[in-house]
Amino acid sequence: VESSRLLLSSYENPRVHEHDGGHHVPMRAADCRAILSFIDSVPIVQMKEEREAEVETTTSTSMPVPTPTPQSDEPDEEHAQAQVEECESLTMIFPD
Repeated sequence: VESSRLLLSSYENPRVHEHDGGHHVPMRAADCRAILSFIDSVPIVQMKEEREAEVETTTSTSMPVPTPTPQSDEPDEEHAQAQVEECESLTMIFPD
């Protein structure tokens, strides 16, 4: 735990969530909600801009930079059904 706390100064606005499982992935509903809340708070646009900046800095000037294909935020029908089934399963595992 102490070695993990030492890393906090490496991040901007670090968030800490402690659970009883030690170094294992938490499985209780409240812990999972805290993790999902953190993931939801990560700005996707910022991540995309950082990736694009990485591509620009690592790509030689003589090579063209690939243009990313626009993607819809909506999953296709097969993936949407898989997501529904996964949510239903998680609801049964974590009822609260």
